[in-house]
Amino acid sequence: MKQLEIRNAASELPPAKPMNGTRASGDTVSPTPDEASQSVEAASHRPIHILLVEDSPSDADFLKEILSRSRSRYDVTCVDRVGLAAAVLKGTSIVDLVLLDFSLPDSEGIGTFEKIQAVAARLPIIVLTSTKDDELASSAVSKGAQDYLIKWEVDLDLMERAIRYALARKTAEEALRESEERYALAVQGANDGLWDWDLRSDRIYFSPRYAAMLGWQGNNHPSSATDWFATIHSEDLPVVQEAITAHLDGGTPHFTIEYRSRHRDGSYRWIQARALAVRDQAGRPYRMAGSLTDITGRKRVEEELAYSAFHDPLTGLPNRALFLDRLGQLLAQSRRRSGYSYAVFFMDLDRFKNINDSLGHNVGDRLLIAIAHSLQAFVRHGDTIARLGGDEFAMLANDVSGDPDLSRIAERLLDRLKAPYRVGEHEIFTSA
Repeated sequence: MKQLEIRNAASELPPAKPMNGTRASGDTVSPTPDEASQSVEAASHRPIHILLVEDSPSDADFLKEILSRSRSRYDVTCVDRVGLAAAVLKGTSIVDLVLLDFSLPDSEGIGTFEKIQAVAARLPIIVLTSTKDDELASSAVSKGAQDYLIKWEVDLDLMERAIRYALARKTAEEALRESEERYALAVQGANDGLWDWDLRSDRIYFSPRYAAMLGWQGNNHPSSATDWFATIHSEDLPVVQEAITAHLDGGTPHFTIEYRSRHRDGSYRWIQARALAVRDQAGRPYRMAGSLTDITGRKRVEEELAYSAFHDPLTGLPNRALFLDRLGQLLAQSRRRSGYSYAVFFMDLDRFKNINDSLGHNVGDRLLIAIAHSLQAFVRHGDTIARLGGDEFAMLANDVSGDPDLSRIAERLLDRLKAPYRVGEHEIFTSA
């Protein structure tokens, strides 16, 4: 067991070495949770620096004692006021993560999170609370909190998992931000496609670079607005046309839109179009010209990051963050619709630790995947099965107004979990 270093004031911390999510090839990738936490520890062989903002000495001691049992090294700086936390964050060169109590003497509720976020916009923040408040949790997550933990439910596994995933998600977000900054600089000197639309004759010129982006050959490319619109994905076309109309009518200073355009091979590429209208002395537009950029790669990265931020990497199920977000949506819907009701089911697998200890973590992981598939096959369209962490699952049943016997649903869920699961050469019986 490695030593836990505790700081009780805003003491100076050593300078940080930059952390990124890049491979030797230079391609940006999303780090795994373990890679993210290991990269922090690997920098100068230093511990993970945590700022704990907690005014209860007993709760602070409890959380520090949990972290002291870890094999990882943590350096915890503890303060009991938002003002002191802000001073630490402004005055030190490195804090890797913030554990933030929502109830402090100089701040309360979501305002506490907003004050810390204002001085630590790029740091992962995990919110701590003594009470179960799903609406507050949903609000914190929607504003950027990486996780939301109830203190009396916290153990070492839950805490370390939350820290690992918070660091991983924040590292991925930083990698995307850096990638977008590099992309913006490259675009300034890049040979993007060009387009020039004569509104009077309805003739459009597309440069050879744009033709190459979409696999057009020779004169086999659009030459009028009608032809161009025919290449745009049907879901995106109305938005593109509305943006063009708004700009030509003088409603926007410039035209910028992202849409999918059909490639010659039948696939679709994401295109970012920019343009300005040229107007006559009376203010009437007669020409529209600008650039066209293939942003398919960026869109793919954004989709992958968005998915990984809200899904469990092992089972592919919605994670705690997405579960809380959807729970918030159901809460809002129940306020709007009279007579609407929903149900929340929590499932905790029995003896899962024994399975891990006796058969190994690989078998345990494969069992969790099998259980996830079984539960997914059970739910209706519109319901949500989520993995909250470890051996904990949850289900949101949408609109159960016509089904008063919720115990029947619970029994069917338990029956699913009682069925034997075949994992390799093992037949495993479990329950919840």
